[in-house]
Amino acid sequence: MFSKSTYIFLFILYVLGLCSCSHYYYYAPDEGNLIALKEKDDLKFSAALPDGEGPNYSLQLGYSPIKRVGLQGSYYRYAQEGNYSRSFGEGSIGSIAIGAYHTYFLDHRDSIRKNAMRSSIMFDLYAGYGKGNVDNYYAPGLSSHFDFNKKYIQLGIHWQNDLLGFDLVSKLGILDFEQGSVIGELDLEDFQDIENLQLYDTYFIRETSFRFFIGIRQIRCFMTITRLNSPEIDKVRFIDQTFQLGAIIDIDELFK
Repeated sequence: MFSKSTYIFLFILYVLGLCSCSHYYYYAPDEGNLIALKEKDDLKFSAALPDGEGPNYSLQLGYSPIKRVGLQGSYYRYAQEGNYSRSFGEGSIGSIAIGAYHTYFLDHRDSIRKNAMRSSIMFDLYAGYGKGNVDNYYAPGLSSHFDFNKKYIQLGIHWQNDLLGFDLVSKLGILDFEQGSVIGELDLEDFQDIENLQLYDTYFIRETSFRFFIGIRQIRCFMTITRLNSPEIDKVRFIDQTFQLGAIIDIDELFK
C-alpha cells in the first residue's frame, strides 16, 4: 500500500503535468526592423535562429539608397509542437518597411589600445506592412489555417562602436486576422480558442525588441529578446516572448 504522502506526491506530479501541457498558438512576435542603417549605401543582412521546436529562422535585409532614408525587408518563420504526438503549429510573416534615420558619430581615444575608437548613435522611425499565415495541426484530419495582415510604426535607438553595440526598438501596430478555415471537429478548448480569435479579429499590439551584439565591423553575433503586449493578450493564444541567436553581415563594409 502507498502511504498518504506518496499519493500527495503523485497528485502534485499530475497537476504539474497538466500545467505544463503545450497549447496551440496563432501568432509569435518577430524581432522588428533591427538593422541599424547609419549612412548612404549601407547594406546589411542578418540571419537568426529563434527558439521553438523549428526549423525556425529569421532573415532581414536593410539598405539605405540615399542619406537618411532606409528600406528594410524581413521574413520570419516560427513553429512548435502541439499537445499530442504528430501535432504541431507553424506560421510565417514577410514584412517590408520604409523609414528615416539620423546618425551621430562619436569619436574618442581608447586608453588601452592608444588609438581612436569610432562609435555612433542612431535614431530611426519606420512604417511597415506584413503579410502572414498560421497553420495548426491538432491531430490527423484536424487542422486550421488563418491569414493575417500587420501594419505598424516603429521607433528605434541604436548604439555601436568597433566592438559591440545594442538595438532597442518599440513597434506599435495592428494585427488583422482574415476569415480562416477549419478542417474536422475540434475539442472544446481548441474550438473556443478559434472562436475568440475570430471574435476579436483585430488586435492592437506593442512589440519591444532588444538586441545585443559583439564582433568586428563586418560580421557580428547577436542575441535578441522580443516581448509582445496587447490589451487582448488574455483572450487569444499569442506567444508573448521570443528569443533569437544570429549574426549580422555588413555587406558594404566587406568590400571597403
